[in-house]
Amino acid sequence: MEKEYLGIEDSLKYLVVTVEEMKKELMDIKAKTELRTYTLKEIAEGFGYKVQTFRNSPWKIPNYGKPDVDLHPAKWFYNTIAAWYAIPEDERRFKWENMSSRERLIAMGKATGKRATA
Repeated sequence: MEKEYLGIEDSLKYLVVTVEEMKKELMDIKAKTELRTYTLKEIAEGFGYKVQTFRNSPWKIPNYGKPDVDLHPAKWFYNTIAAWYAIPEDERRFKWENMSSRERLIAMGKATGKRATA
């Protein structure tokens, strides 16, 4: 039984189609990853911590605890998590420690930046 060999043009067409199919599959995977949400427990365990460690250290929680999806439990998108951890922990902690109590509440999404008027 003889093997059938493709000409160079057919081989190149095959490679282009294969690469395009792979590119589409990777884009689908990326889109699904970006849309996936993670709970605080999943994030903490992903870094090898217990949830309580994160609650005691708000600078470890993406956006100081302000979630992307405000459901119970709160959830964050992958992109938010990746962007948060791209910032060195000492910078996040320094910023947290230099915030006033009100600024911390605003950062966590538990207060607005507007003060009540009489």
